[in-house]
Amino acid sequence: VIAELSVIGGACCFAVAAVVTRRAPKLAITTLSAGVMIAAALTALPIALILDWPFAITPTPQAYWAIVWLGFFPTGLATFLSCYRLALGFSP
Repeated sequence: VIAELSVIGGACCFAVAAVVTRRAPKLAITTLSAGVMIAAALTALPIALILDWPFAITPTPQAYWAIVWLGFFPTGLATFLSCYRLALGFSP
């Protein structure tokens, strides 16, 4: 059940990011993308600390690299491309 709720929550977060990006003021694409990603991280951090505290696992270095990879590359690239499309005048 938690996995399904996580997927639904992730989809809702992407929807909110699209709305925020569309209604954002005219900024540089990289600034807007970074702002959206920072806001998402700050929103998710308290939820993660509440639900996952105390940390009973010890992640491997591969797990840390997987988090960095998933956070920066696919998600960051999708946010950047979404902002770039909006800057060119395409609607999602």
